[in-house]
Amino acid sequence: MAVDPDGVEPLNCKRCRTDLRLPRDRVFIGYPGAISHTRGIDQLFSATEEARGIDERIVLILSGRLDKSVNLPHHAIYLGHIPAEQLTKLYNALDMLVVMNIPGTFGNNSFPIKLYEAMACRVAVAAIATKSTREILQHFPDRLVEFGDHNSMKRLILEERSKIAVNYPRTPTWDESGDTLVNLLT
Repeated sequence: MAVDPDGVEPLNCKRCRTDLRLPRDRVFIGYPGAISHTRGIDQLFSATEEARGIDERIVLILSGRLDKSVNLPHHAIYLGHIPAEQLTKLYNALDMLVVMNIPGTFGNNSFPIKLYEAMACRVAVAAIATKSTREILQHFPDRLVEFGDHNSMKRLILEERSKIAVNYPRTPTWDESGDTLVNLLT
């Protein structure tokens, strides 16, 4: 996986929130992706709800396909489908982006591009610890949460109440990823 070199970059948070019609004075925890029980979304819902008990400024921002069996929490803002060209604004409007997945065949082999993109935008991230996210965040193990451990997820959410840009290492380019694949195949 590699970040699109055209436009995935850090942007002004306040401007992005204004463009997306979001309030400026909230702590936004974002999850862009399939909103489904098969992704372990309930862990994020409960961790966010408990964090809101400590700081009611915390708001969950959701975008993506919503499974009909999922009831959204009252504190969530559901943006629906966000066009690809608007995702960089969404990432930059967040205080933290969360990647949810259940360890297993899909979760362990899914290398979520949204994680790479949020990192390229210097947005704080948290991810369920799967084989793939452990590899992506190998230098940031404190950003990994074990599946089912909503207390650790709540702790990370509460830590992000003051937006601070994160300096992640540069993500690989398409050419570098292609070279890695060719080397593995030869």
